[in-house]
Amino acid sequence: MNSNGSIKYFYAALVVVLATLIGMTLRLRGEATQFTGIADSQEIVVSIQTAVEIKKIRVIPGQVVKQGDTLVEIDNVGVNNEELDMKIAVITHEIEEYKARKNAHENLSRSERRQQTLELEDRKSEIKAELQELESQYEVNQTLMSDLKSISKEYTGAKANVSKSNPLLAKIEFLKKELRRIDDSSQITQTYLKDALSVDADPIDEQIRQREAELKVMLDAKENHYILAKIDGVIGAVDYKDGEKVEAFDTIVTLHNTAPSFVRGFIHENTYSQVFVGQSVVVTSQDVKKVKVKGEVIGVGARIVEYPMRLRKYPDLIMWGREVSIKIPDNNKLLLGERVMIVPLSLKVHK
Repeated sequence: MNSNGSIKYFYAALVVVLATLIGMTLRLRGEATQFTGIADSQEIVVSIQTAVEIKKIRVIPGQVVKQGDTLVEIDNVGVNNEELDMKIAVITHEIEEYKARKNAHENLSRSERRQQTLELEDRKSEIKAELQELESQYEVNQTLMSDLKSISKEYTGAKANVSKSNPLLAKIEFLKKELRRIDDSSQITQTYLKDALSVDADPIDEQIRQREAELKVMLDAKENHYILAKIDGVIGAVDYKDGEKVEAFDTIVTLHNTAPSFVRGFIHENTYSQVFVGQSVVVTSQDVKKVKVKGEVIGVGARIVEYPMRLRKYPDLIMWGREVSIKIPDNNKLLLGERVMIVPLSLKVHK
């Protein structure tokens, strides 16, 4: 082989090496600025706080439901409907009796107050009539006394003591005091009756509230319960079948949002990354549609975890890295469980 051929082979090999180095550099740079993840959503666990028996499961895994749809129909375990019916009838009758007693008590107290008011008003009218008559008589006497010139000087000098010696004025003053006393007595009596009504009614109201609370509990225990969907979503897992008994707080059904609400991303432990909380990112689906949505990093794992199998380049090769949580808008077009690529929009400068 001549020297020219050797040189050509040398340059060809050099080009291949350079291309390989450039490819590896670009690959490492890409891995340092982007990583993969899975679109996910919050899981809502459907359970109940008491032991129950499943009467009917109304949904299946993967079913789309609307808020308010019935998911599960259940019966309380150990409920005796006949015994409950008797208790409900007794408590209902007691509530009606308490309400009747309360109404009778209120009507009687109001009647007593009206009667008291009428009696006091009649007495006040009698006193006012008598007082008016006495005052008129006193005015007449005053006029007659002023016409008696012979005793005018004596009358003027004794004017200050007339109220003490004149029986008519003393009677007038007494009747005025009696009117004030009746007004004060009326106010005190009305206040007392009103307070007595309030105090006496409170125990009855409390009894009614207690019985109504008991009645509500029993009615809830008697009738079938229906567990309803709290959000629009997709059924995840259904852990029980019709007729099975469920312990308190056991998961019966799981429910997910119809669209992903966050992304779980993973950064390889050997890859230098500048991802930080609050950082903006672009999330792109890896299907043919290439759906893109902006998100924000809300958490960066503080420990190394194993990659999910779906995100490994080689399924049999275990990979390790940090988990990154990314919040995305609810109105996105990504699919639940879809693989995505995450690209940070800005890098953190280390000092």
